[in-house]
Amino acid sequence: MGWNTVAVIMNDATGDIAADAGFGSRLAKAMRIMGNGKRVDVAAHGERSIHCNAATIVSHDHADGHQIVVAHGNTGYRITGDPSDGVPDEVVRYVETILKRRKQAAKK
Repeated sequence: MGWNTVAVIMNDATGDIAADAGFGSRLAKAMRIMGNGKRVDVAAHGERSIHCNAATIVSHDHADGHQIVVAHGNTGYRITGDPSDGVPDEVVRYVETILKRRKQAAKK
C-alpha cells in the first residue's frame, strides 16, 4: 500500500489551474513536503490572475491509516485527537454535532 493525500481545490480557481502548465508540478511538490503536518497552499497562475491557494494540501497518511478531514472556509482541517492541532473550535463542534445526529439516527 502507498500513501494518500487529501487536498481542497478551489472551484473558483478552475480557469487558472487549467491555464497553468506548472500547477501539477507544484501540487506534486506540496504533496511531498506535507510531511511536517502543516497545510501547504499551491498557487495557480492564470492569464490575468493568480490564486495563491488554488489548492491546499490538508493531510496525508499511509493508506492503512484513517484521515478525518473537514473542508471549510477555502481550506481544510485534519481532525485529530490532539487539542492543539489548530482545528477551530467551530469545526470541532460541527463534527461533534454530525456524529451525535448519526448516533441518534442509528438508534431509530
